[in-house]
Amino acid sequence: MTMGVSQAVILVPPFAEEMNRSKKMYVLCARLLANAGIHSLCFDFAGTGDSYGEWGDFDYSDWKQNLIDVYQFAKKFASNISLITMRDGGLISLNLVKQNDINIDKCVLWDPIDSGEVLIRQLIRMKIANAMAGDLKKITTREVLDEIDKSGFLEVGGYHVSSDLIAAIKAEKIAEGIESVLGSTELHWMTTGKSNGNNALPICLSRLNLADNALEQLKVHSVNDVRFWMQQEVTISPFLLRQTRQVFV
Repeated sequence: MTMGVSQAVILVPPFAEEMNRSKKMYVLCARLLANAGIHSLCFDFAGTGDSYGEWGDFDYSDWKQNLIDVYQFAKKFASNISLITMRDGGLISLNLVKQNDINIDKCVLWDPIDSGEVLIRQLIRMKIANAMAGDLKKITTREVLDEIDKSGFLEVGGYHVSSDLIAAIKAEKIAEGIESVLGSTELHWMTTGKSNGNNALPICLSRLNLADNALEQLKVHSVNDVRFWMQQEVTISPFLLRQTRQVFV
């Protein structure tokens, strides 16, 4: 930690059910950083988690404004502001930084999703799996897409994801956000799972024409730890917490 500089870290939540599975990890991470003298801010997007309103009352632009509001609040007491994001939280965060006058010192990406397209495909697969598990009629991806066109939303896991929200999410690409902030923001891409020690540049970034000095700001970490966001029960990833703390302290 830089002496004499007040630091704040904003923990940006992921989408839908993964948000619920990340809460324990986010609280633990915030406490670790707070104990090291770093201001830590956890929040839920409007209509989600413990925030105000109901799911469906807000759109993607509202969630972007939520993050801007938290950033402006953090600026009141911190000179350096960083982000910790998980999964699609990196999509909304980095592309928001790109589009607005937001200066981020460091950004830690926990198991980031390559694009919004990947997230939507994941939700569709979940819809199909839930139907099979519930002994309902087997459905296909084509049938799910047709239903979205007909009803105007995708219903999965108790969440109604509108066509407008689907379109906004699908437009996001992590590589574009990363390319726009490299050089001004130190980035840490952390992938959990069975580590083979491979810290190579992710495939979605390897196609970018990045200068050597920009690449120095991008650090890839292969963390040998459980993918807590995939577990049905509340699960902790201690090595991921330790690796994240080392970025800031």
